[in-house]
Amino acid sequence: MAFNATKSELIHFNKGRRQWSQTLRLINPTPNASPGIIKPITSARFLGVWLDRKLSWKDHGQAVDKKLKTQEFALARIAGKTWGPSLARCREVYSKCIRSLIAYGSPSYHTPTPLRKKATGLATHLAKAQNRSLRIVAGAYKATPIRHLESETWVPPLDLYLNKRLADFERRIQSRIRVADGPLKAMGSIVQEACNRLVLRAQRSRVRSRGRRPLPGPVAPTAVEKAANIAMEWGKLGGRDGTKEALAVAWKDRWKAVMEARQQRAPRLADLDPDLTDQVLRRHDDLTKAQSSLLTQARTGAIGLKDFLFRARVPGITTPYCTCGSGRETVEHLVVWCPDPPKPKTWPATKIYSRRDFQRVLQCRTQGTKRLAGKVLTWLMDTGLLLEYSLARRLELDIVEDPDLI
Repeated sequence: MAFNATKSELIHFNKGRRQWSQTLRLINPTPNASPGIIKPITSARFLGVWLDRKLSWKDHGQAVDKKLKTQEFALARIAGKTWGPSLARCREVYSKCIRSLIAYGSPSYHTPTPLRKKATGLATHLAKAQNRSLRIVAGAYKATPIRHLESETWVPPLDLYLNKRLADFERRIQSRIRVADGPLKAMGSIVQEACNRLVLRAQRSRVRSRGRRPLPGPVAPTAVEKAANIAMEWGKLGGRDGTKEALAVAWKDRWKAVMEARQQRAPRLADLDPDLTDQVLRRHDDLTKAQSSLLTQARTGAIGLKDFLFRARVPGITTPYCTCGSGRETVEHLVVWCPDPPKPKTWPATKIYSRRDFQRVLQCRTQGTKRLAGKVLTWLMDTGLLLEYSLARRLELDIVEDPDLI
C-alpha cells in the first residue's frame, strides 16, 4: 500500500504538555522521486469529526460552532418572534438541520450523563447552541428558563438526546455479523479484541523498556468502558420500547429533580403542566407565529408586561403594578382580575372568572379551550401593552379586510 505525502496527515496522540515532533518519511513510489516528509499536526479531520492529540474534542467543538453560526443565522432569517412559519415548522427545521449537525459524531465525543446528574464534556458547550435556537423557535425571551424552552417546544435536553444516540450506537455494534466465513461475532467484540491486542503490546513494550511488571490485582475500568456501561444501562430504561421510552423516562426524572430543587419558589403555569409529549405542539395548531410566541410567553411568565419587566430591571419601569392599582400587571391579572381592563373583553365573563379557568384555557387541551385561547391572545395584542406585536396585529387585520393579499 502506497500513501501520497501531499494527501496524508500525521498526528501523535499523547496527553503530555509538549507535542511530539517526530516526522514521518514516506517513500515515493514514483522512480527517482524524493521521499515525502510529513510533519505532525495538533488536530486532524477524519470522517467529519475533528480529532486533537489529547482527544479533548475542543477542536471539534470549535468546528461545530463555525458551522452553527450560518445555521442559526439562517433560522433567524426564516422565523422571528412575530413572523415566519408556525412553531411546528420552525421546530422541524431545527431538529432536522441544526440538531443533526450538533449530534453528528456524538458516539465518539459524547460523555453519557447518568440519571439526575448534570451534563459533562462537550455537551455542556453545545447545549448553549440549542438554547439559542429554541428561543428563535418559541419566540421567547432570553430570560425564559431552559427547561420551559425544552418542554414548550418538545425538544429534550441535548445531553439526554445524545445519550439516546449513544445507546442506539451501542446496540448496533452489538449486532452479530459473519467475518470471513467464520462464526457470527458482534461488531463490538471485534473492535474490543483489536483494542486488547494493542493494549497487550503496549504493556509488553513498557515492561521491556522499564524492566517492571504490572502490579497484580483488578484493573479499574477505563473512561471508555465506563461510558459504554452507562450507555447500556441508560438504554435499558425503556425496556421493550427501546431508547425512545428511555429518553422520555430520563427527561421526566430530570424534570422532577429540577422541581424538587425549586419547590420553595412560586410555580408558573409551565411548571404546573409539564406535558413532555408531542401533545404540546397541538396547542399551536391554527395559530400564527405571533400568537404562538405570545402563548409561550404567557405560559412561562417571561412576557413584556410590567411585572416581568420590573423584575428584569428594565430602564423606565418603576413599578410592577397595573394601572388599576389592584395587583401586579401579569397576563392572569389582565384576563381575570383587572377591574379596569385596557380594552373590553371579547369573550363572556362566565368563561374565565378564576385562576383555574385561566390555566385551563392556556393548556389548550380541547377544541373549546383552543378557540378561547385564540381570543385571549388576540385581545392581548389589541390592548397595546405589548408593542412588539402591534405590527403583526395590523398585518393580520389588513389581510382579513383585504383577502386578495393572501
